[in-house]
Amino acid sequence: MKKWLCLMLLPALPLVAKAQRDSLPNPQPAVLAPDNKVFIRDYMNRFQHGMVNLQKDKQILMSYFDQSLAKNGIPKELKNLAVVESYLERRTVSQAGAAGPWQLMEGTARGSGLIVSDTLDERFDVIKSTRVAVNLLKFLHKKYNDWNLVVAAYNAGSGRVDQAIRQAGGSTIYWDVEKYLPAETRSHVKKFMASSFALDGRIPEPGQAKNTAQPADTLAMQGMLTEPVTASFRLDVIAEKLDLTETQLRQWNTGFESALAKDGNTQLVLPRDKMPDFIYRKSDILKASIEKNITEPLNPDNER
Repeated sequence: MKKWLCLMLLPALPLVAKAQRDSLPNPQPAVLAPDNKVFIRDYMNRFQHGMVNLQKDKQILMSYFDQSLAKNGIPKELKNLAVVESYLERRTVSQAGAAGPWQLMEGTARGSGLIVSDTLDERFDVIKSTRVAVNLLKFLHKKYNDWNLVVAAYNAGSGRVDQAIRQAGGSTIYWDVEKYLPAETRSHVKKFMASSFALDGRIPEPGQAKNTAQPADTLAMQGMLTEPVTASFRLDVIAEKLDLTETQLRQWNTGFESALAKDGNTQLVLPRDKMPDFIYRKSDILKASIEKNITEPLNPDNER
């Protein structure tokens, strides 16, 4: 993170607390540029195993981040920003002086009410630093309404992003602005996207999971259960891993791919005896689905 991040964001920090309880508008669906697929694939090949292990080792911390973000209307995938920033190491200090799990600069932290001194640095405090990061993310999203631009501003500073937006003719769509951002920031955003794919199966798009099949009580009477899933899960991979026929699985999950493409999430319907196996192997199934999506994209309008 650049040293001058605090200088770019500090003037706006008094407004952050005021925005703390504001609800967030739904952003435009994140679109993965084709030329970034190679970067994401390579990044996942290099780091996904470590990130999956990190998810297990830091389960309590990641759960706290999930809850803190969700409570403030922020997609839980934004916790992956902390993964990219610090690999969730609480005592991390960067060469630029950013510190803590959210890599806050000294000026940003002090401007948000944290103590930073020779004897006490509250940037290392998980609860207090998360509060500051959440408020900052909310403020940036209210300004840009695009999560990729939020991540870019978190890295480069809002002033630098504002300049890139002006160079892009005023567009606040990340893919229009991207080429005007520093190479380090473009790489930072792609790392965030790759981490989101690896750990959550999607780039953040707020929304509630929707059941594309039947009401839960009706399904329960039929011996079926539902489990929320996010984009990137594939029915053919689920069928293979759970020893089911794809035809039967699709009959239970009509419109599955279309719902994921439209909303980014849906409910997976499975027989009661298969659901525990799916939940236990969910991370592995997601990983296999993502890998297949990269090499063999599925058209939601042409379900098999």
